[in-house]
Amino acid sequence: MNGGSSLNNIQVHHETSHISDHDIYFLKEGNHFRLYNKLGAHLTEHNGVKGVHFAVWAPNAEAVSVMGDFNGWNTETHRLMVRDDWSGVWEGFIPNLGHSTLYKYFIKSRYNGYQVQKGDPFAFHWELPPKTASVVWDLSYQWNDHDWMRKRREHNALDKPISIYEVHLGSWRKVPDGWNPGTWTTLLVRVRAVIISASLRDGPSLSTSTVVPTSTAFFSSEIRCCREARRENRSDATARST
Repeated sequence: MNGGSSLNNIQVHHETSHISDHDIYFLKEGNHFRLYNKLGAHLTEHNGVKGVHFAVWAPNAEAVSVMGDFNGWNTETHRLMVRDDWSGVWEGFIPNLGHSTLYKYFIKSRYNGYQVQKGDPFAFHWELPPKTASVVWDLSYQWNDHDWMRKRREHNALDKPISIYEVHLGSWRKVPDGWNPGTWTTLLVRVRAVIISASLRDGPSLSTSTVVPTSTAFFSSEIRCCREARRENRSDATARST
C-alpha cells in the first residue's frame, strides 16, 4: 500500500459505514428495494483516503473476509466485521483499492466447519467465463439523453400506445464461435447494444425491457431461469383463462 496516511497500515477499517439504521430496518423487513446501493463493493473515500467499502449479508457466517488480486487471494488478511444489530451484514472499508479490482468473499459457516469462496451477489461487474471473480466497478457515466428525459413524460403518457421489446443480453443474437467450431457464443455487450439500438429504431417497439442488465459470470443459468419463468408465466396465464 502507498504511504502517507494512517489508514494505509490498516488492512480493513471497520469504523466507517454507509449503511444506516434506516437501511437495516427495511432490510430486516424485506422491503429495502435499493440494497444495491448499500451491499456489494462501493468505491468511496474515508478520511481523505480512497478505497472500497464491502458489505455482504451472511447471517449464518462465523467469519467473512475479502480475498482478491490485491492480497494474493489470501483468505485471512482482510476480514470484515459483523454489525451488532443482528442484521447478519458483514462490512468493512479497505483503503487504496479501486476500479477493476478482482475479489471474492471467503466465508466460514457456523455449522459443520463449512467454508466457501463466493462471488458477490451485488457485484456490478464480473470476470468473463470461465473465470468467476467479482470486479469492483466505477459506475460513473456522463449521460447524454437530456432531450429524451425532457420529452419522456409525453411519450409514456397513459393515453399513449406502448409496445415493449424484452431483451436478455446474455442470449440475444448469438454468433458462431471462431475458436471452437460447431459452438456458439454471445456478442460483446457494446456490439449487442449497437445492433439492438438499430433494431429498435426500425421496429415497432417503443420501450425496451432488459433482463439481467448487469455483468455476470453465469449467463447460461440465467438464460435457463428466464426460460423457466416464461414457462411459469404462460402456465399461469393459461390457468387464469380456463
